[in-house]
Amino acid sequence: MTPQQIARDIRGRLEVACGEIAYEAVQCPFDEKTEKKIAKAKKDGVRDVAGWLADEYFNDPDFLSDMIGDWVYDAVKGDKALENQVYDELSKNAHSGMKKAIESLRR
Repeated sequence: MTPQQIARDIRGRLEVACGEIAYEAVQCPFDEKTEKKIAKAKKDGVRDVAGWLADEYFNDPDFLSDMIGDWVYDAVKGDKALENQVYDELSKNAHSGMKKAIESLRR
């Protein structure tokens, strides 16, 4: 796969993962922090709490870096040049949370 294809695949997987994790968290919060976050959102009138939480996850560099790092590592199989190209592709048009996640992963 090309760096562009890998980056496109990872972006899509991130969106799906954030949505699925958020949906599960709303159904059964993972921890007290998540439970309080969800309760506050509901109190504040958020109608689509799972969608809102998915956006929160998608903008959280710490949340993203684990998934991005694992998926890039699996895709490049130790090829450092390809890894850097994938990170470059992921950085293109990325929001600030994703850029911070990628910066933390570059070695």
